[in-house]
Amino acid sequence: MSKSHLGYQKKFLKKKVRRAENGKLPIEEVQHLRRLGVTINFTNNKRPIRRFAAWWETTAVEKFLEDVEFLLKNAAVLNIINLVASVTIIISLITWLATEKQGRDAEIYQAWQVITNAHEQSGSGGRIEALEFLNSEPRRVPWFWIKWKKQSLAGLAAPKAYLVEIELQEADLGSANLEQADLGSANLEQADLGSANLSQADLGSANLSQADLSEANLEKAVLRLANLEKAVLLKANLSQADLGSANLEQADLWLANLEQADLGRANLHQAYLSDANLQEANLGRTHLEEADLSEANLKKADLSEANLQQTKLWLADLQEAKLWLADLQEADLSGANLQEANLRRANLEKADLLKANLSQAKLWLANLEEAVLVETTNLTREQIKSTCNWDKVIYKGEWNEEKKTYVAKEPDNKNYIEELKKDKSSDPKAPHDCSIWNNP
Repeated sequence: MSKSHLGYQKKFLKKKVRRAENGKLPIEEVQHLRRLGVTINFTNNKRPIRRFAAWWETTAVEKFLEDVEFLLKNAAVLNIINLVASVTIIISLITWLATEKQGRDAEIYQAWQVITNAHEQSGSGGRIEALEFLNSEPRRVPWFWIKWKKQSLAGLAAPKAYLVEIELQEADLGSANLEQADLGSANLEQADLGSANLSQADLGSANLSQADLSEANLEKAVLRLANLEKAVLLKANLSQADLGSANLEQADLWLANLEQADLGRANLHQAYLSDANLQEANLGRTHLEEADLSEANLKKADLSEANLQQTKLWLADLQEAKLWLADLQEADLSGANLQEANLRRANLEKADLLKANLSQAKLWLANLEEAVLVETTNLTREQIKSTCNWDKVIYKGEWNEEKKTYVAKEPDNKNYIEELKKDKSSDPKAPHDCSIWNNP
């Protein structure tokens, strides 16, 4: 390039700068000169607005606003990017959840395989862990507030299985086959065992409180020391079952079959045994306070030394039952069949024997103080006089609505007692000692 041409360019540039400084050059050209590194000093005060505009272009604020404008122009692109990212996250989440569900299903399948493979084995065969897993509700990771749903064990087939101390509370075991299974000390609280087969199973010391065992087969099952508090056993088959010292407080045994069952020393406080079959059952020293045994079959049952205070036994069949030393205070025996029952030394204080059948019942030294014997059938004077406090009995009475009981109808009752006293032919051959009832 020639010197003359360079000189021309410099002269032209100076002219441009001068025009810019005087505010005569368009802003676009001023910006161009600045980008070329040309310094422009605004000294002419005749055009303040142009000078301000030129200055404004150089400030940080203007540059920031330019950046904002650029971002706004590219906002649509950012929205698209965000949308794609969101869709990707959702797809990943769905894929992960599906994978998690597949993992859970695989674990369930493996647990059932363990149970199936161990069928009819006498040992555990891993069934304890498998069954506990299926009945569990583990929390989902990372959704700790959500739990997996427990699996139903209804119809489970595990006869002869070794399941000692297994934890299956609230399990669904309806119609399960656990015949001869060893469930000693198992936790089956609130479990559903309706219609389950537990014949000859060992449930000793097991926790079955509030469990549903309605119509279950427990024939010859061992339930010694088991906790069956508030359990439902309606129509259950417990014939020849061992319930010694078991806790059956407030249990529902309506229409249950307990023929020849061993309930010795069991706790049946407030239990419901209406219409139950307890023929030849052992109820010796059993706690039956306030229990309902109305219309129950207790033929030849052993209730010796049992606590039957305030127990409902109306219309119960106690033929040939053993009730010696039993506590029947305030018990309701109205309409009961006590034919040939053994009530020796039994405490019948304030008991209601209205219309009860006492044919050939053994009442030697039984306490009849304030007992109701109104319209009692087949009771001889010899039987009466073999008891203690027979002169304090209500033989002739009437219903008292206020007291909700029978009270002596006077003077009829006193006259009958006097009549009994005068009948010396019915006196026992040898006097008997009733001090056991008279002492405080």
